[in-house]
Amino acid sequence: MACALTCPRCAAVLERVETSRCPACDARYPHLDGVPCVLHDAAAAVDRFARAYDGFAGDSRAQLDAIAAALEDPTALTSTRARLAAFADGVRETAASIATLRGRFGLDRRRGDAPEPVPSVAGHAALLDDYEYLFRDWGWGAHAEAEHARARDLVLTAIGDRAASRVLVLGAGAGRLAYDLHRALGASSTLAVDINPLLVAVARRMFAGDALTLAEFAPNHLASPHAVVRRSLHAPAAAPPGLELLLADGTRPPVAPGSFDVVVTPWFVDRLDRDLRWVLPGIHTTLAPDGRWVCFGPLLHARGKALASCHTADEVIELAPTCGFAVTSEHREVIPYMDAPEGSGRREPVMVLAADRVPGERWDLPTWLRGVEIPVPRTAATTRACGPVAAAIGALVDGRRSALATATLLASRGVPRRVALDATIEGLMALQAQR
Repeated sequence: MACALTCPRCAAVLERVETSRCPACDARYPHLDGVPCVLHDAAAAVDRFARAYDGFAGDSRAQLDAIAAALEDPTALTSTRARLAAFADGVRETAASIATLRGRFGLDRRRGDAPEPVPSVAGHAALLDDYEYLFRDWGWGAHAEAEHARARDLVLTAIGDRAASRVLVLGAGAGRLAYDLHRALGASSTLAVDINPLLVAVARRMFAGDALTLAEFAPNHLASPHAVVRRSLHAPAAAPPGLELLLADGTRPPVAPGSFDVVVTPWFVDRLDRDLRWVLPGIHTTLAPDGRWVCFGPLLHARGKALASCHTADEVIELAPTCGFAVTSEHREVIPYMDAPEGSGRREPVMVLAADRVPGERWDLPTWLRGVEIPVPRTAATTRACGPVAAAIGALVDGRRSALATATLLASRGVPRRVALDATIEGLMALQAQR
């Protein structure tokens, strides 16, 4: 990997062998089909990935059993039987293909039920969440080229004439935009980061020039004769050298500071529960001194996200300078989105924002948040808290306890384990922002 990865536990630069090893704290980060998994709870996250694949396999078996039972109904229409048979074929073929991906990722073995730390954000969703993007990115062939080209060209325009030999794509999903940008820019290094174990597994095979067959189950039964379409997924060509994948938390990218010329966040800030204010320090840290951040997407915020954190385009423009970014351009356009060959899809208003990194360490992510086992200094809590959560977390800062230890303590007091670390980090960053 061209850029240096860092340990999310202690922030030291990782050594690269068959697994990524931290020379400072001896933490190990496995490689899944060659993709590093760099999360503070990597072993537990990999086990969650395996359970997600287990869940999918069980759901597939249940679907096939239900179809078999339905086919025993003597009153079933001939056309219904044909649809159910085609659907069953799609389920079987997809299950076999995904089982192959699972084997390549080395997820056919489970760790068991060993104690695990307060978890990272990875491995909690169902395996087929965002499954449809696999087909848009790699399975719709020439039909999707206009959609891909428009997304690529909007981002390229925002990058402009800036040096872009090192590119980071956060929330890369199935990887098509990262692939297109890498080819168009002739970048020496493009790193595509995501936490979805199926999307990353497929992207890995697409970048390698492989083909994969999956069934697309059409939600619109008018779209195809049997409500299922067999698709061959493949890239236009194998990716040029330098395009790599990483399973990691994109809100705190585990890469050495100043590693990238450009950071692209496509449809990323939209999907996060976290406020953009607490994501921008990680982006600021990863950028080179003259680096550029490109935000691309519709700002469709996640359901349940705090209303104050559901920033509009104008709010993002106002927010950027307070987080160490100078906005250089902003463009809004309505573009085709998920325009499937069978006719479904929509048009989506998007914003493309370009903002240059303003020098200054005060906007960077502190080392003690890049490594969640580094003690949080007492000075982090010397400012007046801006809310009850930050105040409660600030009261736990004693100069010895790390962010992870604080999150573990909060979890023991009833805070849900899945959100304890994010809540701790947001509280600490809110305190830091007041300094």
